[in-house]
Amino acid sequence: MTIRLRLALVFVVATLAMLGLSEFVFVRSLESNLERDLNTTLEARASTIIATVEGRSLTSTDVRRAPIRLNPINGVVAQLVDVHGIVLDSTRATRIDRLVSPSVAAVAQRKPVFVDEDVHLSASDETDADAGSTVAMRVYARRAGSSDIIVAVGIARTEVDTAAGRARQQLVIFGSVVLVLSGLGAWLLIRAALRPVERMRREAANLHERNAGAGVRVPDTRDEIARLGHTLNRLLARLQQAVAREREFVADAGHELRTPLTVLKGELELARRPGRTREQLAETIEVAAQETDRLVRLTDDLLRIGRSRETDAPAHASFDVAAVVRSAARALTPTAAAQRVTIVVPAEATEVSADGDAEAIRQAVDNLLSNAIRHSPPASSITVEVDDDDADVRIAVSDEGPGFPQAFLPVAFERFSRADEARGRDAEAGPDQPVGSGLGLAIVRSIMTAHHGTASIGTRADGRTEVVLRWPRTDPTRATPTPVPTKGAR
Repeated sequence: MTIRLRLALVFVVATLAMLGLSEFVFVRSLESNLERDLNTTLEARASTIIATVEGRSLTSTDVRRAPIRLNPINGVVAQLVDVHGIVLDSTRATRIDRLVSPSVAAVAQRKPVFVDEDVHLSASDETDADAGSTVAMRVYARRAGSSDIIVAVGIARTEVDTAAGRARQQLVIFGSVVLVLSGLGAWLLIRAALRPVERMRREAANLHERNAGAGVRVPDTRDEIARLGHTLNRLLARLQQAVAREREFVADAGHELRTPLTVLKGELELARRPGRTREQLAETIEVAAQETDRLVRLTDDLLRIGRSRETDAPAHASFDVAAVVRSAARALTPTAAAQRVTIVVPAEATEVSADGDAEAIRQAVDNLLSNAIRHSPPASSITVEVDDDDADVRIAVSDEGPGFPQAFLPVAFERFSRADEARGRDAEAGPDQPVGSGLGLAIVRSIMTAHHGTASIGTRADGRTEVVLRWPRTDPTRATPTPVPTKGAR
């Protein structure tokens, strides 16, 4: 069932309920007003008869001996009954057997009472076809002063019932017309209101990954449907950007993997040629091993970025940031020494406790130190500083290298981004110096993003190039930090 049909049915049911309630209230009010008029007429007629009885000081015995023979006035019939409900006197030419039952007469002795009775008709002659039938009447019964006579007056409810029935019939006809028109109007109105949604659905169904950014046409209505269209267009734009990034990632990864694979293939083809000496084969194997190491590093970096994209947030725990930094510095000291570079961790970098993934932060520091070692000139130093304040933790890695070109800074943390100078140095790198893949800073940024932090590059006042990592001391996604044993250094 479509939403248009459901809404139209709900509207019709609600309209039917309101019409039914309105009809009930109107008819009941009409009946009440007409009954009130009948009550007034009956009270006036009863008062006249009671005045006659009280004026003559009549008792039930007197009436039995000499009936008053009441006259019918304006369709009102009357009877005098005793306390047992036995009829003492009736209006002339009346065909009514009895207006009130003994139970009603018993109540009327104590207080006046209005009742609706189905009164039996008696035969006026032997051929009366209506004899034995009943007529609905409004009856008023009241005791005549202190006597033992009950005055009962009644009038047919025909006019009340006829008027109520006619009103009910007209309301049913009118309500049916209103119900049909309102249902049709609701269907057309809902159809017109949802037409932009259906149009956006068709347009979205016809979109594909190459033109998803074009989005769908949004109606200029400034309502919920327009907001839905704008939200859908922003979602489609993000999806197209994600698809574009995936394609770029695949293309860049293929480009980066092609070079070591090509070199590896060439070296293996050289090894297959006849007449190769032992020394030449050893050299070929050495080059192949270096390219294999490069492939392993590149694959590890790609997997690291893939995992960072699949996980919303790392498993955070409290750990000592300074201890992680010192461990990373010790691990890379031999590599730095081979390049005649010194890694310095100031002694004031005492314990700094923070929430986060200790292994991920260690990976980020390793990447920054490896990048600094690769680009630092001989006989220079790399400084790693750790400090904190009330809100954030800060790690700063600075070196004396040539720094990043100004044009490269906006894309420094993008995947496979390398400055021209860096590419030139990679081409000139020696056999013992690892070649960069352009993923180190991208991994650093992904780690900081997972920690709700930032990574930035700048130049200090003394001319040293500095990369700064900053993230909140307390994980904002954890309502109550839970102490977790510190992970050991790799």
